[in-house]
Amino acid sequence: RANLDEMPGHPASLESLEELLVARRGYEELAEVLEAQAARVEPERAGALWARVAGLAEGPLDDVDRAVEAHRKVVEIDPEKVASLDALARIHRERGEAAAASRWLERRLAVAGEDERADLAMELGKALVDAGRADRAAEVLEKALADAPARQDLRDLLAEQYRALEAWEPLAGVLTASAEHAEDQETVLALVREAADLYRDALKRPAEAIPVLRKGAGLAPDDRAIKLQLAEGLQEAGELDEARALLTEVVDAFGRRRS
Repeated sequence: RANLDEMPGHPASLESLEELLVARRGYEELAEVLEAQAARVEPERAGALWARVAGLAEGPLDDVDRAVEAHRKVVEIDPEKVASLDALARIHRERGEAAAASRWLERRLAVAGEDERADLAMELGKALVDAGRADRAAEVLEKALADAPARQDLRDLLAEQYRALEAWEPLAGVLTASAEHAEDQETVLALVREAADLYRDALKRPAEAIPVLRKGAGLAPDDRAIKLQLAEGLQEAGELDEARALLTEVVDAFGRRRS
C-alpha cells in the first residue's frame, strides 16, 4: 500500500493488493482503496477504477446505491461507456424507476451499434410508456421502425401508443403496415378492419383504406363487410365502374346464399 501512496494507481501494486484483499474477503477495504486511488489519478485511469468499485458494489458488497454512484462516476469520465450505461438503466429498471431508466436508455441508444438499436429502442419505448411519456415513446419507435421495418414488436408497441394518444392518422398507417408484415390470416384481417374503420369513421377518408381493404378482400373473398367498405372507398376515389362491379358481386353472392 505504501507504493500506492507514492505512485497512485500503480498497476502492479493495485493488482497485488486486490489479490490479498479478495483472498481475505476484504471487499469493503478494497472498494475504499479503489475509490481513494480513483480520486488521485488522471480521468482515464479513474474510470477503470470506478468500474471496479461498481463491480464490487453490485457483487459481494450488495450495495446498489454505491454501484449507481460508481457507474455515474464512470460515465462522467466516459459518457459513452456502454457497460455503465447498461448497468444504470438496468438498476433503475429493476427498482421500478422508469423515468430514470429511460434517461440512461436514451443515452445508451445514442451510442448503440446498428445491430442493437432496434432492441434498445424497444426497451426504451417500454420504459417511456411506464414513465407516462407515450409521446416520446412514439417518436423513438417511429425512428426505430424506419430502420427496422420488419420488427413487428416495435410496430405493435407503437400502435398501442397511438391509441393512447388518440392519434388516429398515424395509427391507421401503422396498422396498414402491420397488415403487410403479419403472417397469421386472422391477425391480418383484424388489422385490415381496424385500419379501414379508422379511415372511414375517424378520418372521414375511406378512399385511403383502398390498399389495405384490397389485401383483406384477397385473403377473405367472401367477407361481405370488407367488400362493402372497399366499394365505398372506390366510390369516393371516383373508381365508379369497379365500385359498381364489386357491389354487384356482393349482391349476387348474397342472393345465392339465400336461394
